[in-house]
Amino acid sequence: MNDNHNEDEKPFDDTSEDSTLEDQMSAHIAAIAASGVAAEAEALANRQADMAAKERREARLAILAAITIIGIIVAHVVIHR
Repeated sequence: MNDNHNEDEKPFDDTSEDSTLEDQMSAHIAAIAASGVAAEAEALANRQADMAAKERREARLAILAAITIIGIIVAHVVIHR
């Protein structure tokens, strides 16, 4: 008889190891997917911030153009009195 045999040892069942490996792989895939979603969300936020900054620049340019046009009209009126 084999004296090295451990009576408390569970019989070898590779299904539990497969299940653990599948769980680990699923968790890893989920982490990768979550990372991708987070990256997409960050990219979207950056695009929105860029668009908002562009709109502010355009608004400032429109105000500057309006002030310039008003200044030209006032100067024209003052000069031709």
